[in-house]
Amino acid sequence: MKTVLIETELIKDQYAIQLVYIFGSYATHKATSRSDVDIGIFIDPQSKSDSNRYSQIKLELLDKYTSALKRDDIDLLILNQANPTLAFQIVKYGKLIYQQSQLTKVLYENKVWKEYADTEKQRKLLELQVERRMKKLLE
Repeated sequence: MKTVLIETELIKDQYAIQLVYIFGSYATHKATSRSDVDIGIFIDPQSKSDSNRYSQIKLELLDKYTSALKRDDIDLLILNQANPTLAFQIVKYGKLIYQQSQLTKVLYENKVWKEYADTEKQRKLLELQVERRMKKLLE
């Protein structure tokens, strides 16, 4: 994934990129010829990007990484918009390949861990509801 890092270095300032993670099968070294490339990008929240702008940035970044990697099976996620569970999984199991600074990394990862912990009750309640529905369906 050296190519992802090289491309990130070229475009980081233009898109206010602060962190880049590879996640999924490439991060866990279980990639096969059929695996896609999962990239998570955290953009400086001070860059005044709203959700519409994030969508535009995502399309532009996807185009840049698709060209750089010479493949079209790339899943790109703007981490600023990721739900707490997915963000947690990426931070915990993904591979950080670019960080603007150590402070940025620490602040972002602490925020992710806190949001994940804060949503634990909701996740457990949802799991319980799903379990109950499954039992009813199997009766």
